[in-house]
Formats: sequence, structure tokens, C-alpha cells
Amino acid sequence: MAIEQSSAWGVVVNAGCDYTGILDAPNHCAIGGGPGPSVNSYLQGKIAELHAAGKHVYGYVWTGGVPLTAPTAYRSTNDIMNDVWYWYQYSVATGGGPGALVDGIFLDGADRRSTTVDGVAQAESIAFYVAQTTTFREGNLQGWGQSIFNWGNIPHDTSSGNYLMPYLDCTLELIAEPGQEGPEVWNRYVVREDFTNQFSGQFPDFLQGRYYPDHFVAIAHNFDENNNDMHALINIAADWNAGNIFVTERGAPYYDAMPNDNVWSTEEYETSMGFYYAFGADLWDQTYETQANGQCPAWDPENPPTPSYP
Repeated sequence: MAIEQSSAWGVVVNAGCDYTGILDAPNHCAIGGGPGPSVNSYLQGKIAELHAAGKHVYGYVWTGGVPLTAPTAYRSTNDIMNDVWYWYQYSVATGGGPGALVDGIFLDGADRRSTTVDGVAQAESIAFYVAQTTTFREGNLQGWGQSIFNWGNIPHDTSSGNYLMPYLDCTLELIAEPGQEGPEVWNRYVVREDFTNQFSGQFPDFLQGRYYPDHFVAIAHNFDENNNDMHALINIAADWNAGNIFVTERGAPYYDAMPNDNVWSTEEYETSMGFYYAFGADLWDQTYETQANGQCPAWDPENPPTPSYP
């Protein structure tokens, strides 16, 4: 998968299984994505190759319901962190090196409900672990690794209150692990992923104008070149405050190959035209004040929480 950005693009890499490699059917991984139970030398080389080309690379990790066919629980936070650790192994195994260390983790199926303390606390604990286990590169600069939380979709209404705000304020910018000095990292969120024909809606009203669009991603698949309008689609992404978008004509499996050249070039042209967003108060002040004032839930690094299901 590629994520189109204004200045560069990132690639999400997937070895096909989680770190356990457990199968739930012949040749079918129980967790359909992750670093695999051992370092894949082909993928290891591709990560280094993409970095050499100046691209950001994110390792895929599933964080949603398990088992995948009929979920009864969220995947445990410890399992998620083990997958992150196995992505780190790509850089230290034979044939690795700094070029094989991913820039961050794409956290698919991320729990977006922060009506309970565990929802925010889990996101915090995972984000800090990703930050300290991976390395984000921007030119000659290096820093903490970046998390991309794939919410898939967020509610159009506000019936549950402003429950997304603490999730964002407590994880969007990580200043340092509680009680420690350290660098900072800015994370990203997929706020809309859907069929192109069902791509609609907008960022909830209570979040409008509060967050910088570069931290949000929209994903549309099943794009029909003859019947869908790329410009209109990207305008909807802008309504979702998404400064990053990925569009593919492919149906399921959506991400086993790049979009065709026509779709990709049209997307590149339309995203180069620029869009206008409304900004509210200074983002750094909001996230810093929320964290500095102790408004984010505490979590135990030795026993990271897993939210209750569903």
C-alpha cells in the first residue's frame, strides 16, 4: 500500500502473517498480516531499497478483533507489541542494518473508542513503544518512529460526545515517555477507508479546525475511472480533514498491487493542485497542555491495557 502525501509517499509492507505464524486453515494465517515469524529476506531488501529511494516505510500490524472470522476480543496489546518488535528484527538480522528498520507501524483495525480509559491508554502505550522501537527518517534527520492508527471510519454524529478528542490529544504528539526526557513524534490516523461509491461525510463538527490535516489519511478503493471523479473524491477527503490520500481501482484484496498508471497519475495530479483547510488554535499547545496537565490516562509499561470488546 502507498500513502500519497504532499512531499513524499510512504509504503506499508506486510509479510503476510503475525509474529507467531499460526495458521487457521492450510496456507492461511490466523492474523492476516504482520512481520511474519522470521525475517523475510526479500522484504528486508525491499525495505532498504525503498529507503534508498527516499520513501517512508511502515510495518503492518493488526490490532483489531480476533479471531478474524468471528471476533470475540481485541488482540492483546502484548501481541501487538511483539509484532512491532519483530519488525525491528529486520534491521538487526543478517542482511539488515539501519536501512531495513521501518519508519513506523501501520496499526490496522485500531480501536477508536475512547469512552473508556483503556481505549486511550492502549493507544498511548502502543504509540510510545512504536516510537522507541522504530526510527522515522526525514532527509538527514532521524527521530522516534511514527504510528499510523487505521480507524477505518469514524462516526458522522457526536452522540457519544467528544470521545475522539482525548484519543487524539493524548497520542497525536508524543513529547516523551511519562517521567522521562526525550524527543517528540507526530502520529497519523486513517479517518476514512471505504468503497469509492460510499465515500462521503466529513470530520465530526467538534473536531473541525482543531488538528492539522497532514496527520489524517483517507483511503478509497474500487475506483472506477469511467464513472468516478477523482477531484470530487479528493474534495471529500478534504472534508475529512485528510491531507493524505490513497486511491486504488482494485477490489479485494485491495493492496496486493499498486494502482494502475492512469489512476496513480490522476491522483498525483489532483493532489498537486492544493486544497484549503480551516485551522483552529495552535495544535502543539493543545496536545502539550493535555499531556502536561495530566489529563491523559496513566498506563503501566509492564502491563499495557487491552480494551474490552466490542
